[in-house]
Amino acid sequence: MAENRRSLARWISARLGGVGTAAGLGDVLAVRLVVAIVLFSAFFALIATAIQSYFQYREEMATIRSRFAELRELQIPVLANSVWAYEGDQINVQLKGITQLPYMETASVAVESEIKWSSGKLISKNVLTEKFPLVREGDKVAIAVLEVTASLDQVYVHLWQGALLTLLQNALQTLAIAGFALVFFQKSVTRHIYRMADYARQLDIQQVDAPDLELLRRSGKTPDVLDQLVSSINTMRQNLTHAYRDLSAYTAEVLENKKKFSAIFHSSPVALSVSRFHEQYFIMEVNEAWVQQFAVAREFAINRDIGEEMFWGNADDCARMLAAVEGAGELHDYEAWRKRGDGELLLCAISARLFEVGGECLLLLAEEDITEKRRIESEIHELNIKLESRVEKRTAELLAANAQLTNALEHLNQAQDELLRSEKLAALGSLVAGIAHELNTPIGNSLMVASTLSDQTKEINQAFAVGLRRVELENFLSEATEASDQLQRNLHRASELINSFKQVAVDQTSSQRREFGLAEVVAEILLTLRPMVKKTPYVIDSEVPENVLMDNYPGPFGQVITNLIQNAIVHGFDGGPKGRVLIEARPIDDHQVMLRVSDDGKGIPEAYLRRIFDPFFTTKLGQGGSGLGLNVVHTIVTGVLGGHISVDSHVGRGTTFTIIFPMVAPKVTKEA
Repeated sequence: MAENRRSLARWISARLGGVGTAAGLGDVLAVRLVVAIVLFSAFFALIATAIQSYFQYREEMATIRSRFAELRELQIPVLANSVWAYEGDQINVQLKGITQLPYMETASVAVESEIKWSSGKLISKNVLTEKFPLVREGDKVAIAVLEVTASLDQVYVHLWQGALLTLLQNALQTLAIAGFALVFFQKSVTRHIYRMADYARQLDIQQVDAPDLELLRRSGKTPDVLDQLVSSINTMRQNLTHAYRDLSAYTAEVLENKKKFSAIFHSSPVALSVSRFHEQYFIMEVNEAWVQQFAVAREFAINRDIGEEMFWGNADDCARMLAAVEGAGELHDYEAWRKRGDGELLLCAISARLFEVGGECLLLLAEEDITEKRRIESEIHELNIKLESRVEKRTAELLAANAQLTNALEHLNQAQDELLRSEKLAALGSLVAGIAHELNTPIGNSLMVASTLSDQTKEINQAFAVGLRRVELENFLSEATEASDQLQRNLHRASELINSFKQVAVDQTSSQRREFGLAEVVAEILLTLRPMVKKTPYVIDSEVPENVLMDNYPGPFGQVITNLIQNAIVHGFDGGPKGRVLIEARPIDDHQVMLRVSDDGKGIPEAYLRRIFDPFFTTKLGQGGSGLGLNVVHTIVTGVLGGHISVDSHVGRGTTFTIIFPMVAPKVTKEA
């Protein structure tokens, strides 16, 4: 642990030392600053010199043009008179006076394009020539032409000399400023940066009480950027110290968790393996339970493809398992035959999960050997087959109980003396018959188990008298425990059926008003009808919300549901190969509920729709139909329940009965 901390400290210090070295290049920064100042000043000087030269050029050219203007206004008239008088000496004197003016190099007078008089010598390469017509005073006809040449080379020389002087002055000024900036930067910035770099290089983040960085200078009233940098370095040192301390604790915790995980992984009693994905899944680690279960050395298994045939009874099982895991991300209790290192096959229940660690996709497999478990289940199945044969031998003992229950049902059916009451209780009679049939199985099983347990008790008593062996006692206790479980399950099943039958029977015979949950009553009715329905190819589904509470008459309501379901089975499906009845309910508002009973049977012809609620109307006249079933439904819905019923049917597309009735039933003066 201490070595890890020292390594971490050296790593962080090395990084900080590199930063300090880079920051310590103060001379280079100063030189760059000076070079930047020089370049900027030179650029600025060039622009200023160019602007100054431009204005000087304009000034020189303006001077030349002013000379030409003076000639035009002052000397041209005098020269024209001299030429008219043909005074050659005077003309030469005047031309010489012109060439002695600044910038003027030559002057000549041409008469009829022939130069008669001239003065000066053309020396410059760049000149500006101007011609002036000589007109005698009072006359408009030119008698000659004066041509004057001005030197532009002198202008350029003046410009060049001025530019050099300006650049020289700017250069001297720039060098002075750059030198001062270099010295100032070295004294005010560079040495402090070196101090910061040395402090950063020598920084030890393990030293909690290390002194803060301080600059060797006077502190100003307002902190500058160096003060802010020093404060940031000190804050960084403190943060790094705290971060190192936290990171050390976290590293220790990670190492401890890694050790715990490794211990848990290798100590797990379940065979575990971890594989990494790289085009295929290659085994990365296995625990001791995996090595023991599959008889394969850990070193041999590492880095092998998980799908190799040496690991599987059928390689296709591995492909299907991987496809299922990649599709869902996890897999539970996938059974496949796995092959041990010695060639023995094991039936394993495989659970798998994909997860990602450090950007790497890993596959965790947990494999439980269920070979022995399946063998035991097979033996239990064979034992059950043998028990069934024993059940058949004891069926006679159950016949007496069935006969008593049948007699009781016959007496109950004989008590139905009124036609309307008989119709209402017809469903109850069917319910009782179905419940009786449904009770045969749990009661018969209970009787058989009790008899078997009695015989085994006698056998164990006889064995106890002559000397009881441990294995015989263990077998008896095991079979007695299993017999007790079977008795409890069968009697609990019979109790559920009897309770449901009692509740529905009491409701349908008493017509007592009470509070009940709509979904609960519908479920109880369907439970009592199940014996009748399960003999048919038809299905009854219910979609009733759990939160609908009623203050109504569950008995008449159950009679309505029972009659509608029986009507659908007898008339709607009419012995067809399949059919479905759907019971739906939903609250319309806070006071009313809508109930729908629909089937996908053959439907009701339109000619019969208006008569289906009439008493004694039936399409099964002479075939067991009384014509009172739907009449009873209509009477109960509109009378006892205080609602109304409607029917919607199409031939070949089924029938839907819609009942809307209040959650709180109205008061009635007599039973329905």
